[in-house]
Amino acid sequence: MPKTSSASTSRPTATWSTNSSPSGAARPRARRRNTRAGVASVDEIVLDASAIIALLRDEPGRELVAASLAGGILSVVNAAEVLTWAVDRGAPIGQAESSLDALDLRVVPFDRDIAVAAAALRPATRKLGLSLGDRACLALA
Repeated sequence: MPKTSSASTSRPTATWSTNSSPSGAARPRARRRNTRAGVASVDEIVLDASAIIALLRDEPGRELVAASLAGGILSVVNAAEVLTWAVDRGAPIGQAESSLDALDLRVVPFDRDIAVAAAALRPATRKLGLSLGDRACLALA
């Protein structure tokens, strides 16, 4: 998985075919406050798995996601969601990983601080049905 961002904003093409839509709409997450290691800074954009899937599927909102790739970061939890989505649709894991790597996003480990932040979001998000992946994305932002 890449660790640094690229200045490229061109939209990559998925190297596997798909037939079903992702579970959520494209939703790049804005960044702001935290500056500790592993957390988004002011000039980074936290991307959710559904945003990456929308980009790879060439769905509405993909232009916004493509424009967010430079300086974009992704939780390793959300990277696992994207890879799982691709494998579920028949992509070999190596091919799925190469497609994700081509986006040149900074993939951030799910460390203890982010895990605690994601867990702390549970009471406020339980009724909304947010998954661990959603909360990992929010905790990173």
